[in-house]
Amino acid sequence: MTHRLSIMDHSIDYIRWLIGCVLIQFTVYTYITLSLHGWQSLIAKNKLFPIVNAFFLVMSHHVMLSSVIIWVVVALLLVFLFIGTNRWCLFLVGLLFLFVWLVTLGKPGTWLFKYVMPMAVSLILSLSAYPNASPNRNSFNLSVSLALTFLFSVLLFLLYWMSQDGGVEATFIAGLSAVIAFVLLVCAHVATYYRSKKSVSCDDHESYRKATNNTINALLYLFGFMLVYQVISDAYLHWFTTQGYEHLIAVYAKYTQAPLHTKSFLVLLERFSPWLHIVQLILESVLAIGLLLRIVTIPCLWGATLLCGALAWIETGIPAAWPPQLGGSISWVWTLWFTTFCLFICAVYKTQQWMTQCSLKALIMGHRTSLSWNNSIRNGIIVSYSLLLLLAIALRVLASSAGRIGVLEDTIIAVSFLTIIKAYIERYRA
Repeated sequence: MTHRLSIMDHSIDYIRWLIGCVLIQFTVYTYITLSLHGWQSLIAKNKLFPIVNAFFLVMSHHVMLSSVIIWVVVALLLVFLFIGTNRWCLFLVGLLFLFVWLVTLGKPGTWLFKYVMPMAVSLILSLSAYPNASPNRNSFNLSVSLALTFLFSVLLFLLYWMSQDGGVEATFIAGLSAVIAFVLLVCAHVATYYRSKKSVSCDDHESYRKATNNTINALLYLFGFMLVYQVISDAYLHWFTTQGYEHLIAVYAKYTQAPLHTKSFLVLLERFSPWLHIVQLILESVLAIGLLLRIVTIPCLWGATLLCGALAWIETGIPAAWPPQLGGSISWVWTLWFTTFCLFICAVYKTQQWMTQCSLKALIMGHRTSLSWNNSIRNGIIVSYSLLLLLAIALRVLASSAGRIGVLEDTIIAVSFLTIIKAYIERYRA
């Protein structure tokens, strides 16, 4: 007996391929813009712990060999990310982004979650216990998938080009990254098409669906954690005050590479900053709590997608340093777009999942996870305190001020409290 897998049952594959697109752009950009001397300087000037510094020092002395090894490893990872089905490559990608995060930690203007998000998503996907299943042939339309792949590649090119990340070589970087992504995505769809000829048994399908649901739920927890930290961090930076919010909008309006109508819209928003900052504070807080607790999940997911998408669009091409300065490095295009696309995939998945029941309880409380109550608490603690460990490392490296220590302390308290509430809510889900 066989069972058909719906398209959104492959949300994990879409996120997996998205990680591949992120890695492609990062690799192309780094290879073109960073010389061997720049790579050596970047490694040698880090501010990490002595044992890590010693390792990086060895790498800096053999920069040619280490850079070649890294590029070869990245190329192999890309092939396995798009064409393979094993999860070990996702784990290695997570370690790669961890390495990049450690190397760039302490660079002025770098958002703390810039590389943490692709790293954490990769590690969560790599640890998910889902079987290697594919939709059967009748549920997979190769021509439609290729058409959507082409449109997505065009979208990637436009985003890369608008960001102007890479200076005078920005157009070449955008084109090359989009072309490589298109080729590998086509290979991924063709490989999926031929794998889809094999039917999936009901048992495999059910285990795949449960594992996919648990993985999406873990990602929601990650996004909620990020928003909780960001709300607290922005509050410490006084961006939720009238003066701070007005200054923030003015900076975005001046430096964004978004179209002219976006700048005009930001100038208009600046007039409403006395009350708009309160609206954004409430909105971000509600979205953070909703995603972390997994209640009213679908509205929170779509709201977070629109919020992150708007911020990603506005921040396109702005200088990475704060306060911004002309001539400096440009903010990485995937800083917020990666989270936006992941949120969109999760929102579509959760919406389709809810439409199978269309119950009010499922809409408000969410669907019950296949994990036990104790496992739910354990997984929440592992994910949250792993992220908090990264924050602690960041604060240690950055020789943090009292404000950053306060952000960490408040985040620990808030996440711990919400994690306990989330564990008790599990028994009341649909």
